[in-house]
Amino acid sequence: MLERKDRQSALTITADALGRPSGTVADEVVAYLKDNPLPEGISMVWGSDIKRQNDSFGTLGQVLLISFLLIYLIMVALYDSFVYPFVVLFSIPVAVIGAFLALNLSMNNLSLFALLGLIMLMGLVAKNAILIVDFTNQLKERGMETREALLEAGKGRM
Repeated sequence: MLERKDRQSALTITADALGRPSGTVADEVVAYLKDNPLPEGISMVWGSDIKRQNDSFGTLGQVLLISFLLIYLIMVALYDSFVYPFVVLFSIPVAVIGAFLALNLSMNNLSLFALLGLIMLMGLVAKNAILIVDFTNQLKERGMETREALLEAGKGRM
C-alpha cells in the first residue's frame, strides 16, 4: 500500500526478528545496503525498536561521559588534589575492558541493560579505588612507605 509521510511517498516494511537481537538484524540490513545501494531518490529511515535503541545508546553514552567527569570532580574535592583522582580513574578502563571481555566470552551483545550495568560497574570500581587510595594515604601518614602502604591497603580491601 502506498502511503504518504511528510508529504512524500512512503513504504513501511516491518519484520520480527525471532531468536535474534534486532540490532544484529539491523546491522545485516545496513551491510546489505552498503553492497547494494538503494536507487537514486529513495532513502531509508529506521523506526520502532531500532530508532529507540539508537536514541537510548546515544543518551547512555552521554551519561557515561558525564558520570566519568562527575566522579573526577568529586574526587578532586575529596582529595584536594588534581593528581590522586587520576589514580582512581585509571582503574575504570581496566574494568570496562573486563566487562567487554565478559560480554564477548558469554556471547552476549551490548544491550541497554549491559550499558546500565557498565554505569553501575564504573561506580563500584571507583568506590573501591577511592577506599584503597584513602587507606593508603592514611597508612603513609602513619609513617609507612608507599609500596608497603599500597600492599596493606590492597590486602585490607580484599
